[in-house]
Amino acid sequence: MKITKAQSLANRAHIVETASELFRERGYDGVGVAELMAAAVLPRAASTSILVPRRT
Repeated sequence: MKITKAQSLANRAHIVETASELFRERGYDGVGVAELMAAAVLPRAASTSILVPRRT
C-alpha cells in the first residue's frame, strides 16, 4: 500500500518523537530498530523507507 508524502512525514515525526523518549529512558545503545518500530506501532520495514534517504 502506497502512502502519501504527508503520511510519510507524519510517520517520520512520530518515529523521531518515540525515539527521543526511548533514548532518554534507556540511552542510545539501549534501543534497537525493531524495538523502536514496535513502540511507534509501525512495521519494521517502514524504518528503511522513512528514515533512510534515497540516493539519486
